[in-house]
Amino acid sequence: MKFAVMATHIDSSRHLEGLFSQGLKDIAWTPSGQPWLFTDSPNDWYVKTVHPGVEIAFPTDYRGPGIDQVPTTSSDVDKLDGLAGQVTRTSFFVANVNGVLRVQGTLCTRKQVFWSTEDGIPVASNKISVLHRLIRPKIDRSALALYLMPSLPQQPLADRTHWKGINAVFAGNWLKISGSSARNVRWWSDPGRDLEFKEGAVAVRSSLNSALLNATAASDIVSVDLSGGMDSTSLCFVLHDLGRTFAPFRTSSLSASNDETRRAHGVAQSYGWSLRELRPLAEYSSTFDLAPETSVPALYEGPIAWAASRRYLDDLALAIAKSGSNLHFMGLGGDELFDYMPGTVRSLWLESAPRALGIIRHLQTSRRIKGRTLLRAALRGDSYQQTLERVSLAMQQRTKADASDRYSWVPPMEIPHWFSDEGRALVIEKFSTIAAHPPAPLGNDPLAQQTIESITFQGGVLRQLSEVYAASGIDWQAPLTDIEVLRAVLRSRASARFHPDNDKPLLAAAVGSAAPHDFYHKRRRGDFTTDVHVEHGKRRRALFDELSESALADLGIVDHAAMRAAVYEPSSTDLGLFDAEHIVTAERWLRSVEQITGRN
Repeated sequence: MKFAVMATHIDSSRHLEGLFSQGLKDIAWTPSGQPWLFTDSPNDWYVKTVHPGVEIAFPTDYRGPGIDQVPTTSSDVDKLDGLAGQVTRTSFFVANVNGVLRVQGTLCTRKQVFWSTEDGIPVASNKISVLHRLIRPKIDRSALALYLMPSLPQQPLADRTHWKGINAVFAGNWLKISGSSARNVRWWSDPGRDLEFKEGAVAVRSSLNSALLNATAASDIVSVDLSGGMDSTSLCFVLHDLGRTFAPFRTSSLSASNDETRRAHGVAQSYGWSLRELRPLAEYSSTFDLAPETSVPALYEGPIAWAASRRYLDDLALAIAKSGSNLHFMGLGGDELFDYMPGTVRSLWLESAPRALGIIRHLQTSRRIKGRTLLRAALRGDSYQQTLERVSLAMQQRTKADASDRYSWVPPMEIPHWFSDEGRALVIEKFSTIAAHPPAPLGNDPLAQQTIESITFQGGVLRQLSEVYAASGIDWQAPLTDIEVLRAVLRSRASARFHPDNDKPLLAAAVGSAAPHDFYHKRRRGDFTTDVHVEHGKRRRALFDELSESALADLGIVDHAAMRAAVYEPSSTDLGLFDAEHIVTAERWLRSVEQITGRN
């Protein structure tokens, strides 16, 4: 389902023609008869005239309270926060109040709003493709250069797409369109830390139950990832406890150190679940493959972060459809909500200095981080803007970031050595502008900020899955990215992420007796980095040859020779493979875009 919203009192005949040519129909009009809301699925929208000059609308997939709680006297789109907040827990909300438009998606960005302005006419849509076909933009080189960076703060750069003139609405904001003006309006606020551990666990479980019950209300059977890891498996435990029928799926690693296969099989057997197992992920992986992207919806998105898993997801989508499910749950968001994050130490210190010192000693031994570095991070009182300014200055001066900066508001931004001077300048210019005028942080402290930012990233992954696999009819969801689950976690103490015996103690307490008593006991974590190293070893010679010509180099973003060397012989850390993977993903996208531009 696609929709668009457009200001109506401007001469916009060309834009109207452009929307109609894409199969969109007008479904809401001003009192004078001018259309302002358009969709290709008129039957999938609820539209209500509250009183003359005031209309609200949202997709009928919204299931929850609020439909009958519409203020009947509101004359300002800013006063619709209560209703908009309820609806955008899971869906979109739009309103027209005397010609001023409000367009809002979800905090996690699974339902994201994009917008562009051309000839003084703002148009908003849930699809980049709708706006792309209206304005025919060029590739944004700055956005592509930022994509290649190994670390970025998410929030201040969240408005970028890979197309000049097409913007995303910032996380935690709604879009206000008035005449020829379009601007972000902040609605989100950090709820603060007011729950003790047990209260937090109850709040997490209550909100997770609510998210799962709402999502499954119209589905007889759903499917879910059962990796054997804590997050997706926890969803299975809660679904089982709620009496919901589900089909579990998983893939595996070739690494002998990854024990999630054994754990998944053990859980499935204990609970009597029929586990559907696909081939190991390494047998699907296209991490270092330059084969052209053939999905047009994927190309509008730009380089996709999960492109390496594409072949596995192709098979998974087919298997899900075969199971009879049209709703699939993933465990995305669990690490961000319940595990250690780089900003944890500062937030712990604000909560309790003695408690923070104990956990710093634990991190010093368990993660081999220098205690002095963590203590400096805990004591550092820089604001969000001060941190951004310091990171920006370090980039400009090519100075090495202080080690403690890795545990502050934002990660150090070190421009890879294989960037060209032009590519470096693009990144520095963009980030310098942001550092000078940053948005207010989404979180009140570094841990909350990083948690919210990470959830918005994971929501974007879900949105892209829905775009690329739209033909399958599958609704991809991650209940741990639900706004009420997020609020419950944010209201809990930072120390709720640590326990001497259990991993993810707040999640363990929330799931409670629905899980085996020892499921969350500390153990070695599963990962797939061994698989990536093996694949790179097999492909690096051919990849080096295939990059003898480079679209990235043609755009002036990278030094061609240095980039090829980085792909062939990445640094010994996982970060080196990250660089190589991003180079290949961006190169693949650029080559594919060039091949299908005429079909856009």
